[in-house]
Amino acid sequence: MPNFLANPRPMSNADWTSVESGYAHSFSDCRPGAVWDWRFQRQMPRQSGWRGCICPAPDGHDVAAFIGGSLHRGWLAGSDICIFLSRDSFTHPSWRALANGRRGLFARTEEAFHQACKSEAALCLGIGLDRRVRLGALLGVSTPYPGGQWYRREIEHEPPTAGHSCIVLPTDFHELNWNELWHVRRSRVRMSLVRDANFLAWRFSDQQGNAYWRFGLHGLDSQTPLGYLVLTMAEPNRAILVDAILPESVQQARDGLRQINRWLFSRGVRWVDTFCGVACPEKSTWTALGFRSISPPLPVMPVYRIYDPSISDLRFVQDYAFTLADSDLF
Repeated sequence: MPNFLANPRPMSNADWTSVESGYAHSFSDCRPGAVWDWRFQRQMPRQSGWRGCICPAPDGHDVAAFIGGSLHRGWLAGSDICIFLSRDSFTHPSWRALANGRRGLFARTEEAFHQACKSEAALCLGIGLDRRVRLGALLGVSTPYPGGQWYRREIEHEPPTAGHSCIVLPTDFHELNWNELWHVRRSRVRMSLVRDANFLAWRFSDQQGNAYWRFGLHGLDSQTPLGYLVLTMAEPNRAILVDAILPESVQQARDGLRQINRWLFSRGVRWVDTFCGVACPEKSTWTALGFRSISPPLPVMPVYRIYDPSISDLRFVQDYAFTLADSDLF
């Protein structure tokens, strides 16, 4: 095996064919091109949609390593910022022997990615395999996020009379009134992705390659939604709650969840798992809604990298409203 690798470099559009081929060699998930386009917002100008870095292999054909992310609007204490979501990454099987170590493919390519991103965003975050996250921390290229908790709720039969204080309706988030919900929400969070209609319609579209169940919670006397829940199936009897904005009223949240629980139970779902950061307004509500704390059900960890020197690690952990939607895990 050659002992030389080219230096990592920023991607161009011409590199996508090699990246998709390398991904297909690295994972069983062989995505169609349309899914790649959607996940990385390739329908948008490169400057506003995505960033990626590759390390070319010595053979001149393969991509030995790849890290990519999508760029989004963020919210920080009343001001707009930019945030990268870490998306896909891989090291090609042919070059994995060179992947580890301080000068290995993983560290070099990830550091090049962050160097390319830091002039455009305040931070980058995601959820990755725990061994990768720990390695990144040891190499100083990223920081594990310690402020989150996994939760689980057993789904039982709900009486048909439950839940009259709000109405639950399916949604695809294309209705403009989701922007109105964001204007309400931003007064309750200190640091977050901007969860407006554009983001929600992009993030929870089936064009991501996942099948989502999207529920909007609505009051009886307002056009502005009270909140939403988005779930996806993990196993035949277990669903993942990927993201949620809950009403401030615990009773409305409880009534809405009971309606959704009936729907889930009728489809064989018996457990729902979710992840919530310490700064999420929902954190204090999950227990009241019947969720209990559990150990991580998957070998993954949330991770972040701060580019803006005015944001400390302590501030990020205390203020960022982290959920599973802040990753490409689901």
